[in-house]
Amino acid sequence: TSSQTSGLASSDAAVKYTAADLSSFTINGGTNNDTYDVTSTPAGVANAINASAGNTSFNITGSGLGTGSTNAFSTLAPGFDDTFNVDGPLNAPASIFAGSQTAGDVLNYDAGGQDVTLSANSITAGVGQTLVFTGIEQVNVTNVGGVTVLGDGSANTLTLTRTGATTDAYQLDRAAPVSLDGATSFRFFG
Repeated sequence: TSSQTSGLASSDAAVKYTAADLSSFTINGGTNNDTYDVTSTPAGVANAINASAGNTSFNITGSGLGTGSTNAFSTLAPGFDDTFNVDGPLNAPASIFAGSQTAGDVLNYDAGGQDVTLSANSITAGVGQTLVFTGIEQVNVTNVGGVTVLGDGSANTLTLTRTGATTDAYQLDRAAPVSLDGATSFRFFG
């Protein structure tokens, strides 16, 4: 059984479901500046939250993503500044699509003290699952151990800058700039 919810009220709304009855779970948001607090998703099903117009915030608890599920978080309207706050590591794979805007969409990823592996459009903390992102203009990784950056093998260029006593920033080719807070080591494989 699929479950789909659309046009939630602009005030707090809790969505209740019976996980055993679902094969997919989708929420289509309204047109306000909405905040989605995702503390858990059903296990073993395809989960999606699609935000509409407005500056949208997603607060995602990675350990609450249901085992064996896939999870997609999207902003469907261009031209808004969207923020995705993710606490890693992730228990299940997830994707973020921030729309077609060229400035203002931010991914804040708390690595939970784990080592991270990043590519131009993905991040994995520790032995957790991978978060793939599209349309993000700035990535901020905090509470991080060691950092490994993977190029695509096509003569990649990486620029790394020390920005403070415990902070660094890098850019891989033309991908979104990434700031790192607390990195204990840095490796690049181009």
